[in-house]
Amino acid sequence: MSKKEALQQLKEARVEEVAYYQLNIDNYRLALNLLNERQDPDLVDFEAQLKELLRTSLIEQKKAQTMLDVVYIHLKVRHGLRFSAKQCY
Repeated sequence: MSKKEALQQLKEARVEEVAYYQLNIDNYRLALNLLNERQDPDLVDFEAQLKELLRTSLIEQKKAQTMLDVVYIHLKVRHGLRFSAKQCY
């Protein structure tokens, strides 16, 4: 496998990773909104867990996005592939 092919595969994996984190982030936010509406004292610990999951998912998504940006830079600089700034986000 060439370096270009490896970078293309890595790009696809990072895009999926960023999207996976976004799906979880959206789900955590929705769940927190529901819990906020319900105000169920039995779910206070669960709410705290969701807040922590949201916090860490946001951080991990930023890390994954940074590494995806690095792959895009490698593909553009080293292999002359063109992409728009929107593709990074």
